[in-house]
Amino acid sequence: MDKLRSHLMRVIASAIPAHWMRMMTPHVTAAAAAAVGARIEESFASLADLAHSPPERRALSRSVASLRIREGGLRWPR
Repeated sequence: MDKLRSHLMRVIASAIPAHWMRMMTPHVTAAAAAAVGARIEESFASLADLAHSPPERRALSRSVASLRIREGGLRWPR
């Protein structure tokens, strides 16, 4: 996976909704957070070239990506 794209997704794309959710109540951010989360998952699948992987492997990849960096993940939101 391209390091720059991965870094941009982790630092910018996933940080913005995290900021919203810290600053506003859940009922205000729920719909936007769900939409952004789905888009981040699509982008991750594209970056990791998961289109030809079986569904269980794609799910495992998304799960591992949400781990902290020191645990081998990418620190992306679930």
